[in-house]
Formats: sequence, structure tokens, C-alpha cells
Amino acid sequence: MRAARGRHDALPRLSHPARRAALDFAEQLLIAGPPEDPVARLRLTHWWQDRAGARPPRRATRLVRAARAALVRR
Repeated sequence: MRAARGRHDALPRLSHPARRAALDFAEQLLIAGPPEDPVARLRLTHWWQDRAGARPPRRATRLVRAARAALVRR
């Protein structure tokens, strides 16, 4: 069962108020402009999009993002 879990599951699950606070904080950062590092901003954007939705991203979405990130690093 552990092998099937993604790296996102390695972190403890947040309670609803803490989750909402983390999402609000990330949203405020993205609206305000920081972080200046484009890779960090992209990772924060993906983190926020993944968790702000009603359901987590599907496997295909995660695969496409991982492939795109790997190609950008080249």
C-alpha cells in the first residue's frame, strides 16, 4: 500500500482549518507576486491548484506535469 502512495502523501494531512489557512496563504503569495524564482512560483502554483480543487489531480495530470518539469530542467 505504501508503494502506491505518492510523495504528497508523505506529509501529514492537515485539519480543515489548517488546510484552509495554508491555501489562503499560498493564494495571497501568488496574487502578491512572490516568489521571484520562476521554478518556486510554478511549484507553489501547482501545489495550490492541486489542493484548492474539489478533487485531487488525476494521475495523467501529475504525469504530464512531471514530464514537463523534467524537460524544462534539461
